[in-house]
Amino acid sequence: MTLRNTSLFAAALAALSLTACSDDADDAPVSVAEARSVLQRDTTPDVDAATVTQLVHDDSDFGLALYGQLAAGKAKGKNVFFSAHSVSRAFAMLYGGARGETERQIAAGLRFTLPPEKLHAAMNKVALELDSRAEAGGTGSDGKGFRLAMNNSFWGEKTFAWETPYLDLLAVNYGAGINLVDFAGSSEASRKTINGWTAQKTEQRIKELLPQGSLDPSTRFVLVNTVYFNAAWLEEFTPTTVPFAGGAAVPAIQQVSNDFRYAETEDAVAVSVPYEGRKLELVVVVPNALDAFESKLDGDLFRAIGDKLAPANVDLTMPKVKIEGETVSLQTELSAMGLESIFGGGDFSGMARGGGLTIDDVYHQAFVKIDEKGTEAAAATAIVGRETSATIDPPKKVVVDKPYLFFIRDVPTGLVLFTGRVVAPSFAE
Repeated sequence: MTLRNTSLFAAALAALSLTACSDDADDAPVSVAEARSVLQRDTTPDVDAATVTQLVHDDSDFGLALYGQLAAGKAKGKNVFFSAHSVSRAFAMLYGGARGETERQIAAGLRFTLPPEKLHAAMNKVALELDSRAEAGGTGSDGKGFRLAMNNSFWGEKTFAWETPYLDLLAVNYGAGINLVDFAGSSEASRKTINGWTAQKTEQRIKELLPQGSLDPSTRFVLVNTVYFNAAWLEEFTPTTVPFAGGAAVPAIQQVSNDFRYAETEDAVAVSVPYEGRKLELVVVVPNALDAFESKLDGDLFRAIGDKLAPANVDLTMPKVKIEGETVSLQTELSAMGLESIFGGGDFSGMARGGGLTIDDVYHQAFVKIDEKGTEAAAATAIVGRETSATIDPPKKVVVDKPYLFFIRDVPTGLVLFTGRVVAPSFAE
């Protein structure tokens, strides 16, 4: 579907009932008007396999560049967990409203190599692919149904005139409109409403994406993406313990299986563990030397390891993990990746008329729990804008007893949904 004669399309207004999650237990649902294109989401985008492959390639390059910034910066020496795809998807929506040098800078910083019309259609195609994983059914790590859900929302100042072509782009490619809220008069109430929506979409795992004070009367929009994942392993693990990094034993899980895939390079050992249905997998990468490996980790190296993964009989022992990250600002990291001028500046005239819009900050929060039954993971990103079959060999024994990396990815597309690093395993129910 192409966006032609957009002047013929008007924004449709609808009422939404959203429950705000806040410090007040008796908050009532908030009714929010929505500006939305009359166009519907394109559920059969004309996107070929090569375009999807390029999107996944670019997404991987961006994710590992962001990982490098986090691992060497504010998360140095700490556990790391985030969803680069959530950040990328949020910025893709922002990119649709950027113009001129700002548009070029976002493309360079986010590693977008596809032209805009192909990028947005490909984002839609990949999201629809991921939606189909959930439609296939299955089991979650909690014994309930398998869940993989991605959601987008745009929250805009109700007094702003939002451009119809931008509303068309959001509707057709992201299934979103603009929720009209009163940032100017009730920024704190708006913050609670957005946090409530985010908590609902992440099954209460991300409750305070926007910290207190993150919005004020000058806020003009908040663009949010959420990802939630809950899946059981193809085969359940057995609880055990493992000494980690020469220290005390930590809670762990163990399984011998011919359903795993295995790769060994001069730098690391990798194991792919399938989830039920085999459409998603956990890729565990155990470097020989973490610092040396991270210094050269990029998309090409990750793809090379992925290409070497082959069916094998593996005896895998790895720690249980639970990481509950706090909200972090990505402004420093994204600025270092070439996006410095969008903070405090930028041209977002494709979004709205009347007033210069700039990016105030980018917030991200993530959660992961890996145990013998499966994996639960959630992440959310907010961009805040202001105006101004193999032969059975003897099992390859893999004991993850030192710092390691892990990636949750979609098998058919290769898209990495979540990225993690464990330097100090911790797990508590």
